[in-house]
Amino acid sequence: MRVQVDRAERIDINAPGTIVVRARLPATVQIVNLSRTGCLFRSNDVPDMGAKLRIGIPGIGTRSAIVVRSGTDGIGCAFLEKLRTRDVDRARSARSPDRTEASAAIKALRRDIAERDAAQVPPPSPTWMKRLGRLRAGQQERG
Repeated sequence: MRVQVDRAERIDINAPGTIVVRARLPATVQIVNLSRTGCLFRSNDVPDMGAKLRIGIPGIGTRSAIVVRSGTDGIGCAFLEKLRTRDVDRARSARSPDRTEASAAIKALRRDIAERDAAQVPPPSPTWMKRLGRLRAGQQERG
């Protein structure tokens, strides 16, 4: 079976997802990248070439797809219906690195506060504290 696949711009999302092949139980996968026409994922359970599956993508939900390639970099699938641009944007904003970056920023701010306390430096300005509050609020919304 040969499937014609349109190539579209891919975004790296590196997010956990799920696949369901036929009537089997869902399997956890790592979605490497995504485009409007398909995605690349890694899985210990490799579906057969041409297998139809349902793939769960963070920020989007589940979509029907077909396996079009399998290689050392992962398993490529083509969506049976192209994603809308806003779906790809939602997946981009739901990806894990955003939470990781926010968490790292909060840790850095906490470290700065501890260093200032240790050096007995005057407390941070109200503006600095507002920024910390916005970062914390953003992490709780995403978390």
